[in-house]
Amino acid sequence: MTQRNVLVTFVYAMNRASERIDLWDQLRVLSSDSLPWICLGDFNVSLTLDERMGCVDHEREMQEFRDCLSDCLLEDHPYTGGIFTWHNKQDSCPKWAKLDRLLDNRSWFLQVPSTVAFLPAGVSDHAHILLTVVSLIALHRPFRYLNCWSLSAGFTEIVSSVWQAPAHGGSSFGMPISSSILPDESLSVGSRKGAPADLQNFEECRMRVLAQKAKVQHLQLSDANTKYFYARIAARKIRNTIGAIDDMYGQPFHGHDKVSSAFMEFYTSLLGSTEEVVSPPTDLFSSNILRHPEHLNAAVNVHEIQSALSSIDRNKSPGVDGFSSGFFRDSWATIGHDFVAAVQEFFQSCYA
Repeated sequence: MTQRNVLVTFVYAMNRASERIDLWDQLRVLSSDSLPWICLGDFNVSLTLDERMGCVDHEREMQEFRDCLSDCLLEDHPYTGGIFTWHNKQDSCPKWAKLDRLLDNRSWFLQVPSTVAFLPAGVSDHAHILLTVVSLIALHRPFRYLNCWSLSAGFTEIVSSVWQAPAHGGSSFGMPISSSILPDESLSVGSRKGAPADLQNFEECRMRVLAQKAKVQHLQLSDANTKYFYARIAARKIRNTIGAIDDMYGQPFHGHDKVSSAFMEFYTSLLGSTEEVVSPPTDLFSSNILRHPEHLNAAVNVHEIQSALSSIDRNKSPGVDGFSSGFFRDSWATIGHDFVAAVQEFFQSCYA
């Protein structure tokens, strides 16, 4: 992460609600600063009733805390670990509550990639908070189809010319080979000089890219949604970032290289291993399934394939080749016949 100014507030709140009023007011004053801000520690109050077990409920105190966070525009940073961060360690009258939090404002959330973990309390009665600022490594980004490319006037011609290139193998093999040729050509649609002038609505293209990255299923073309999309993109990035992991022996690893090695070691150990397969009880399935085998054995028709493809949202993650359902739907007039043939050949060759 590049050097920047941030605001970090450590909290140790008083036990009595009346003594926490000054704390809430001080946080409101700090919230006027536009810097990336995190606020963490023991707030000595929960936000909701779900965050308490075996404890006396104090709705008024929780409402005061909620009002403070609302005024300060602070929210819980996504975290791993248990929901309860405090335990009285009394077997005769056990109590649990979430009293410890790490809160951040939108500036921190968008500008400072980080992960939060609540670790076991150990000898303490409070869980430990581990904040890790993630150094995002610029890795080679694989090809991904952008839905906005279909808005270009030359899109159909590029797909048609590339799809007609010679490909070896049957339907299920020839189609991926044709797909692998397309990226270099398709990239020129969105990157060539003057491309925005070819688009009927450049703003629509920009919003489609943001919606696709944010994985949202609805799109309203207005500038008011831009911050929303960027927040969703940042949320996905944080959720998909694995800053730390415990290996199969319980050993913690931090950092991209060590986390990657832990994954590789675990899945490599699975290769070639054998596990006992337990047969499912036969009475779990309805007898009606056995009475109508013709429905299960019937060939997959064009309507079923096209209906299944249309049901996949355009903004869903693409396949390993980088092509999403949006590409196949946008290019259906050109590739539809080959697409259907590939799917039908798959079912015929794999389940014959």
